[in-house]
Amino acid sequence: MSEAPVAAGGLLVGRIGGAPVRIGASWLLLAALVVIVIGPQIAQSRPDLGPLAYAVALASAVLLLVSVLLHEAAHALTARGAGLRVHAIVADLWGGHTTFEGHSLRPGSAAVIAAAGPLTNAVLGVASLVAERGMTSGVPRHLVYGLAVSNLLLAGFNLLPGLPLDGGQLVESAVWAASGSRPRGTVVAGWCGRVLVLVVAIYWVALPVLRGEGLSMSLVWGLLIAGFLWRGATVAIQSGTVLGRIESVRVADLLIRVPGVTETTAVERVWAEPAGAAVVHDPSGAPVGLVTRQMVEQLPPERRATTPVSAVYVRMPPSWVVDADPDDPVVDVVRPMAEAGLSLAAVRSGGRIAGVLRVEDVDPILRGSAPPPR
Repeated sequence: MSEAPVAAGGLLVGRIGGAPVRIGASWLLLAALVVIVIGPQIAQSRPDLGPLAYAVALASAVLLLVSVLLHEAAHALTARGAGLRVHAIVADLWGGHTTFEGHSLRPGSAAVIAAAGPLTNAVLGVASLVAERGMTSGVPRHLVYGLAVSNLLLAGFNLLPGLPLDGGQLVESAVWAASGSRPRGTVVAGWCGRVLVLVVAIYWVALPVLRGEGLSMSLVWGLLIAGFLWRGATVAIQSGTVLGRIESVRVADLLIRVPGVTETTAVERVWAEPAGAAVVHDPSGAPVGLVTRQMVEQLPPERRATTPVSAVYVRMPPSWVVDADPDDPVVDVVRPMAEAGLSLAAVRSGGRIAGVLRVEDVDPILRGSAPPPR
């Protein structure tokens, strides 16, 4: 689960609430690993199956995929219920992730969204255990039991208290609620994630090596999981540290006040504006782009009185409009800008455009090369 958009890729298998559900190519590697690990175990316990034992292993991999997708669907539907736009749901080698717009999140809703995935797996795991008890022995019962175990393990693992896991999201939300600082919550949860890496490394890597065990699939999985957790925790710490630098900055501190013009306005008005720019509105009044003095100066002076803004302005996507009040934290504007990959945003307050905010004015503060405005 994350708030950053991801590039489209993988096999599209459906949509949930309009969001695409995809299976990444790397999932095939996960499926192969599942077959390699449990196929021989099934063949040994059920020699009567012969080569079909590996088909049962593949079916187990497919059920694991379904469990992961249900986990992510729970995140997605809960996020939509909180009024957030979901970008995509993806299943891959590392399980899965759901991306959504999170700039309007609050601690409570963030915690509920995070808990929805593991809770779904826990319910499915318990239900599968109950169903398995009423079944006769055979392949179906084996698959249902495997479904129960895998879902209970997914629920427990994802609830471990450290980013990038769902349990880390719960830690982040708790610290955020207690301190009023989301970046601080992110950093704390990231460090908790690094502690988890040490636990994983000791249990799955160090102890087997000390016991003299050779290379095993358990050791390989331990290294892969430790690497995954370390990378996610490190990204969280870095992100929280960077965003913490602008935590005290208000939108008004960096907002550039610019007038509004229509598409039919003559460009000479923009040339005369002290701000050197203007937000362009279409006939319905919607802010659709920006025109600057640099764009106007490309025209000969004698044509500026008769050339409409529509001939020179840059059209922006609908996502460039961000609702925020001047006293709001500037991070509430920076987050959706980053999600949409924008270098410029029109800030709307009270139904009217209050001004524009540029990434180039935020970047020096984020990098620590300039102090926050006072």
